[in-house]
Amino acid sequence: MRSVFAPLAAYSLLTSAALATDERPGAIQEILTGSKGWNVLVEFTPEKVPSDRATKLAWEFYREGSGIKGRTTNRAAAFNCDFEVQVRDNGFFVSPRARGCTDVPDTNLTMLDYDPQDRTYPFKSLATPQKFWLTPQP
Repeated sequence: MRSVFAPLAAYSLLTSAALATDERPGAIQEILTGSKGWNVLVEFTPEKVPSDRATKLAWEFYREGSGIKGRTTNRAAAFNCDFEVQVRDNGFFVSPRARGCTDVPDTNLTMLDYDPQDRTYPFKSLATPQKFWLTPQP
């Protein structure tokens, strides 16, 4: 039981501290880079929550200069890739490379909105048929 609540408690402390800062994009960066990693669920569905059929990925975020980048972590080390992240005050845009380490140009970015009230999936993209949900890793 403790292992289930530990990541959520850590996430709650992290988000509270980050959102108390003066700048919201900076707070979004703190939240993304402050977690060990993120479990990502991707699914084509009309639903607002993922099903058991959702594709499971893993991402981590790290600082680079004044911004951040993302990296896939669910593949063998040689097959993971870095991807572009554009932080906004209400979430972030992520490159198509994040879905599968493809050479797709970064012209069709996916926006993941931040919902501070949702402790299970604080970042999500529900506006398109292919939906994304992120939850912090334990």
